[in-house]
Amino acid sequence: MKKVFIEYNPYTLKTKFTVDGKQLAGNSKIAESIKPDSRLQEWVEKLPQALVDEFNDSNFQISFHGTVSDYEDLNEVFEQAKETNKFLSVATEFIPAKEVAEKQKLVEQVFQDIQAGPFEELRD
Repeated sequence: MKKVFIEYNPYTLKTKFTVDGKQLAGNSKIAESIKPDSRLQEWVEKLPQALVDEFNDSNFQISFHGTVSDYEDLNEVFEQAKETNKFLSVATEFIPAKEVAEKQKLVEQVFQDIQAGPFEELRD
């Protein structure tokens, strides 16, 4: 079983991708398909078959670090792939990133700190 870790940030469009703790090879078809500054939805649909082809394996443990909505997209793609390919075995794990609401609270706290700070011109 191959252990895949995907960390995706939808705000910066940065993706980290490892298999069994190692970065993808420079000639990896998967690495080529994950273009810099591309959205997960642009490449995720081809990922199940790309993993099978590249690693000659049909058993994967996928850990995804990102937002709930992106995890749902990834999980749906793999569920559909399992229906199509009965030999494919995939288990997914979600590692939550901070969601928009959490980030908004942090921004509001910073704003309040600035308002309470020593600089009068920042209080207006």
